[in-house]
Amino acid sequence: MIALGHDQLQEAAALMDRALAQKPDSAEYLANRGVVAHLAGALGKPVWVLLAAQPDWRWGKDRADSVWYPSARVFRQSTLGDWRGVVAELEAALSGASR
Repeated sequence: MIALGHDQLQEAAALMDRALAQKPDSAEYLANRGVVAHLAGALGKPVWVLLAAQPDWRWGKDRADSVWYPSARVFRQSTLGDWRGVVAELEAALSGASR
């Protein structure tokens, strides 16, 4: 587990503020866990999260959403280390979102 200090949290918040200022409210964020996923989810912003086959317990199992962040869509590996399925699912979702 990585603990963020006060300065790191302020920096992360500033990064998110800048990102939110540059994007309209309808923008979606893409994250591979971490600060962006948690901040976007906590702010109720749409976020797509890419997870390894064995993620932290907080992301749950076998679901495409998050109990903590209703605005999150979760893309999971089916096999640890193999991102091909995740990328294919993400490509399909992106092509559907652009229509």
